[in-house]
Order: sequence, then C-alpha cells, then structure tokens
Amino acid sequence: MNVTFPDTKYLLQQVLDPQQDAVYICDNDGYIVFYNEASAKLWGRRPEPGKEKWTGAWKTFDDKGKQFTPFSNENICKGKLSVQDMLIERSDGKRTFVKTTLRYLHDEDGAHIGFIINCEGVLNQNINQQKEAHLAAIVETSDDAIISKTLDGVVTSWNAGAERIFGYSASEMIGQLIFKLIPGNLWNEESMIQEHLRKGIRIDHYETIRITKNGRLLNVSLTISPIKDATGKIVGASKIARDITLQKIQEVSLRESEERYRLAIETARLGTWSFDIKNHNLVYSAETANIFGVWNKALTWTLMMDAIHPEDKDLVNARLQQAMTSADVGDYDIEYRIVHDSKAIKWARVRGKVYFSPQGDAEKVIGTMLDITDEKTTKEILEQTVAERTADLSRMNEHLLKSNENLAQFAYIASHDLQEPLRKIQTFIDIIEKNGGLDPLPANYFSRIKSSAERMSGLVESILEYSRIDRQETQFVKTDLNLILKEVIEDYETLINTTGTQIKSQQLPVIMGLPSQLRQLFANLISNAIKFCETIPVINIKTRFLFNDQLPDGAPILDSERVLEISFTDNGIGFAQQYAEKIFQIFQRLHSKSTYKGTGIGLALCKKIIENHLGYIYAYGEPDKGSTFVILLPAHLVINR
Repeated sequence: MNVTFPDTKYLLQQVLDPQQDAVYICDNDGYIVFYNEASAKLWGRRPEPGKEKWTGAWKTFDDKGKQFTPFSNENICKGKLSVQDMLIERSDGKRTFVKTTLRYLHDEDGAHIGFIINCEGVLNQNINQQKEAHLAAIVETSDDAIISKTLDGVVTSWNAGAERIFGYSASEMIGQLIFKLIPGNLWNEESMIQEHLRKGIRIDHYETIRITKNGRLLNVSLTISPIKDATGKIVGASKIARDITLQKIQEVSLRESEERYRLAIETARLGTWSFDIKNHNLVYSAETANIFGVWNKALTWTLMMDAIHPEDKDLVNARLQQAMTSADVGDYDIEYRIVHDSKAIKWARVRGKVYFSPQGDAEKVIGTMLDITDEKTTKEILEQTVAERTADLSRMNEHLLKSNENLAQFAYIASHDLQEPLRKIQTFIDIIEKNGGLDPLPANYFSRIKSSAERMSGLVESILEYSRIDRQETQFVKTDLNLILKEVIEDYETLINTTGTQIKSQQLPVIMGLPSQLRQLFANLISNAIKFCETIPVINIKTRFLFNDQLPDGAPILDSERVLEISFTDNGIGFAQQYAEKIFQIFQRLHSKSTYKGTGIGLALCKKIIENHLGYIYAYGEPDKGSTFVILLPAHLVINR
C-alpha cells in the first residue's frame, strides 16, 4: 500500500534535511517516498519517489563484499528491527561504509504504514580513528626523527627516533629551542627555514649538518612542513630528520671508487658499453665511439654490428647468440675487426656479460671493448719475422745440403773424373822412364799426354765456373728476358748460321733476376739444343702462368700463388726419361766424350742458376724425338705479365 504524507512533507524536510546522517522513508512495500539531502549526497543521485525500493544507491554490498539488496528479508515481514552494515557504491564508483538502522512507522491507530531508515557513517569514524592511531604508531616507531615546533623554533614534540639520532630525551628537548641541534655557523639556516614556513612553503630533502648531544656532527636530510590550525592559520612546523651520515660516507666512497675505475678505464683506454635488448637502447663511452670511428653521429647497435668486418660477422653473431641463450653462463669474449667509414681497419677485443630475467629471457648485455690493433700488428710483424727467419734458416739448411752434395760430387770428381786424365799422364811418364827416356818414343805419346792435361784443365776450369755461380752478383735487378735471348743469339750467331738453327720464341716477361746468370742459363740450353741435334735444330721457347695445383707431380710448391713457366723444346737426340734427374748432376754425361764434346757441367749450372732464383728446373724427353727443359719461377719475380 502506497502512503503519502502531504500534510507532513514540508515538516519532514524542515526536520530531516539539517541532519548529517542520511535518513529516508519507505512505504510498506519498500518503495522510497522521502529522503533528505544527506541521503542524496550519500547516493550521489536523486531517485524519483515511489520508483526504487530500499535504497537509492547505485550498488550495495554486504560485509563480505557480495552484492545484495538490503532489508529484503523475512525479518522485515515479522516486524523485527533490522540493522545492517553495508558498502554503498555511487554511480561514479566512490564507495562508503555505513551502518543502517531500519525502524517501523505506525499511524495513530498503531497500524504499520512504512519504514524509516537511518544511514550513519560510523564505520568512517572508526577508520579515521584507526588512521590516527596508525599514524601515531608510525611516528613513534619511525627510524627518522619526527619533531614538531612553533614558528619561533620551540620544540613541542619529540619522538623515539629523534632521541636515538640526537641523543636527547623528549623531556630534555620539549620546550627547548631547535638551535640546540644546529652548529653555530649554520644558525642562519633556521631563519631561512622559518621564513619559508611563514609563507606556507614546504621544504623537501634539505641536506645539512646537525649536532648530537655528545657533540658529534651528523649529515641529515630535512623535510619540513607548515602546521595549520582549524582556521588555516600557520601555527608551527613538523620536521622529519633522517641521518644520512653513512649514506654520505658511502657516496664519497662510491665516487672515489668510480673515479678510480674511470681513471683505470681511461689509462687502459678501455671502452665500456651496455645494450638494453628489449628497448634496443645502447649506452657507450667516448673510447667505444673512438674505437668504432664515430665522432659526428650517435653510435647505435645497428651501426656497431654493421661496422664488423664481413669476414668476422658470422662468428660474432654466433658467439652473441650462444651467450644470449646460455642463462647459466652468459659470457661473451671475442676478437674481431672493425671497418671505419674511412675504410681503416681496427682490431678490438670485446668482452661482455648477458643478464637474464627470472623467466630466462636475455634482457641486457654489459661489456668492455679494447683496441688491440697495435698488439695485432706487432704480433703479425713478429710472426712474419719468425716466418722470414724460419725461411732463411730453411734456405740456409738447403744451401748447406746442396753444399754437402757439391762436396760429395767434388769428392767423386776428385776421385774419378780428375784422376782419369791424371792416371793417363802418369802412365805415359812411367813408360818413358822405363825406356830410359831414349828415342824412339811412339809418336802419339806426347799428344795423348797433352790431351789428358787439357782435359784435366777443362775439368778444373768447369769446377771453378760451377763454384763461382754462388759468388757472382746476388742483388736482383730488373731483367728483360727478351734482351737476354737477343744477346745469346748474337753470341752464337756463327754457330746458328752454320747449323741453320731456327729459334722461335713467344714474348718473354721482364723479371727481377741476376742478368749474367740468366744469360748463361739461356746460352747453355740453346747451345745444348744445337749440339745434341743431328738435323737442322729447331728450338721453341714458350711461356705461361700456372697455379700451384697445375704443377706436374714431383714439382715443389714455390713461395708464390702462381708460377711462371718457361719451356725450351728442341728436336734433338732426346734422352730416356729414366735419366731425367741424372742429366742435371755435375760431369754426368749420357754419351761418350768422343761423340759429343763437353765436360757435362752445363745442365748442372742451369740447375744451380734456377735455384738461385728460387725456382725449379726439370726435363722430359724421348730418344730421337727431342727434349723439353722446363723452368718454373715464382710469379712475384715477374714485373710485367
């Protein structure tokens, strides 16, 4: 049943609107028919009378946080008084705890005509009381000194933290001037502080010096706020003082440590850097920028990676990936080359440590960088020097081996080749002596003695010529092989014309060499080709360049990526391939002296000359089908190709 109160509505407004608590009236069915201004403020809205039941709040929750409709229970029907604590939420989301009391309304005959509901903010009052008690507990148990004072600097409160920091008890300080804690040379600070307080200005984290009861100076950080009375008038100040003496000592120690670290870094010329993987942010020192050759622009992670030498990028990326996926280690240590914009190349030693999130994801890399270009250069020079010295020793060993071979050959010559004409001379002298030196002597005795002596002289001269090869010029000079060939042809012009020899040659290169030895080389090869030919001699001289993997089996790898090949091919008597190495030995002959003149030293000289030019000579042939002598020289001796 809906009931209105036309005669009393104005009276109700006069009585209930001044009330601080929310008060409203519902009819028998729970529909709101009247509410005061405090109810409208509590709900944050003005519901239309007769449209909403039990409450005008946006939402209501019980003491367990569950949303519910208040007073809609059987107790109301039984006529019992209902008291409920609830949380009221407004449409703007603001919530308030209230204690609600429902009472029954009756007419003059005692009939039930509705309900009057009172919402009291008792819970808020309890919360405020709890907050005040909580704040008091915080003040009393705080490690910081919390002090209040008048604007004239008289201390009015003093907590346990203040007693612990400054050494004075509350009874010793309350009523005393705050100047008791301030060193004399800093009293002007208090005047400045009081001036700020009178203007209502708060002072935050002001660092200064204060003095304790026993005279010890403390570093403190002050936060000072003005205190106002109920009318807003500033009547005093609250001060929080924090002892930062240890912090200051640590800051000084940290600055000294950082300065020592900075000096060590600068002295060592060590660059530092850090990279935030998630934000892609790179922080680096000036030395790091200098190593990368970046002066006029910001260094980024992309620029760092792009500057890595192409031959080193794969290795760097692999090492980084390994460090970023190894949460148990995360170390990064590598040496690589950096290419500047100017194309200059530097070597850097980079060390780093990857830091991971609790989930094991790489988050940050921190590292150092050291320019090791000079170290690398010195190492390369040292390695090159060692290699050169090793090569020199190797050449000396080869030279000694060859010298030993030569000595062995000389011993053989002395015991065989030189002995043979000497025995003949001795034999004929013995015959003459047996005949008593009397005539008649056979007519050919002296001619045969003379022939043996001449042969012996020729052998001795050949030995001297062979030994002089190593004592001739040793300084390589620019030598045109075309001119060498021309000079040899001119020297053998008579022999060439007499035999009708044909010499065909490709264009020969200019090399660094020993001209006199190269002239002797060409002369020996050409004269042999003419001498050991039973028809009209034809000599073909060709040249080409080969790579080491194109060399024939048995040929040594020369100290060069490429090799110059010069071949002399003739149509002479040739030789059996089994004698290909023997023909280069001193005084070794494949034919009798009576058939082809000579001492057998020419090809041995050729071999020695080529070895003096760091090369190799070999031959191949076939009886009655000619032969080919092949010279191999390192390509770095060639000036034009």
